[in-house]
Amino acid sequence: MKLTTVKRILKKGGFKRASPEDRVSAVLPNLQSTHDAVFVFSGEKFSGTVNLYYSFINKRVSPNEKLKNCLYHPPVITPETSLLEASRLMVESRVYILPVIDKGKFLGAVFAENILNLVKKWDLFDAKVKQALSPRKLVFVDLNASVSQALSLMIKNGINRLLVEDKNGSLLGILALFDLRKVFTTPKERISFLTRIPIKKELAGQPIKKFYRGLVISVEAGESLNKAVSLMRQNNIGSLVVFSEGPQKKPVGLITFRDLLKFVADLGKKKGDVSFIHQFNRENLRLARENSLKRMNRLLQNNALLASRIKSISLNLREIAKAQPQVRLPLMEATALVRFYRGNKVIRTKVQGRKVVFIVDKIINRVKSLARKQKK
Repeated sequence: MKLTTVKRILKKGGFKRASPEDRVSAVLPNLQSTHDAVFVFSGEKFSGTVNLYYSFINKRVSPNEKLKNCLYHPPVITPETSLLEASRLMVESRVYILPVIDKGKFLGAVFAENILNLVKKWDLFDAKVKQALSPRKLVFVDLNASVSQALSLMIKNGINRLLVEDKNGSLLGILALFDLRKVFTTPKERISFLTRIPIKKELAGQPIKKFYRGLVISVEAGESLNKAVSLMRQNNIGSLVVFSEGPQKKPVGLITFRDLLKFVADLGKKKGDVSFIHQFNRENLRLARENSLKRMNRLLQNNALLASRIKSISLNLREIAKAQPQVRLPLMEATALVRFYRGNKVIRTKVQGRKVVFIVDKIINRVKSLARKQKK
């Protein structure tokens, strides 16, 4: 797979700018999500960013504080940084807008949404949503719970989104940390049991029904990642509620921007190596070998789950019976030796048939089945 660099999606504008001398109160209303950022410049020199996640949460920040005292220094990339590496840095830093700097000169920024818009065209994103789900626990909160109770749940479980339900257990919406951003400004009294988070006392006791979002945008676990990306972009949101497949649907998880970026970033970790043992003496078999090799390579390059488990595949495609007048195609046999990372385990699988495309498809399906059975 040819690795695309970020210069293809580099943006010279579209991000928010501020000065180190600007006040928090002037910047905070401009943030549109927990991971949104304002780029701070001293003249034309990039100084750092300010965002809700790193600059204000868990810190006692006054609205009159200057931005130079709240700066966060995100990972810096260059125009030649690959999309996979940029995705990895976004996942690890939880910053979804990265500055692009080359030889000390600020060139622009790369946005997570542009990465996803580009890679969703890859075969990788034909994978199902359930393949990219993180094993995060779904945490529910009652509609009548207070802001302080909701924050306590987020802190206790290390999450920034809660599913809001009524007393009958019906899903009503989502409460994100970003929805509570006002509670981090102009603090009047510290609520001690919320660790170091200072929030307005009058807001702490208010019910979350005043803050949560009642519209639930969802996707089924069996639908494609491509559809998940499209739904997020169409609705300008950072997560979707994932429902189980089948007639009795129930929420089974959340898929977020970070999950999708991680799915992309994982392509850069372990890559399977496909070798080919060939026994050919006819032109059509040579073409069949080349086509099969491409299909096997594509399998590993475009499926992060398989690539993370399969160390190598040795594929032997050979003719075992000549074509006859009544049967125009020769009988072929494909044998795959699949070596897994876990325990260096090797499994052999064999398929016979007369159409190479069908044979390789069967091998691919068997390899997928074997990989699913191998625990990481």
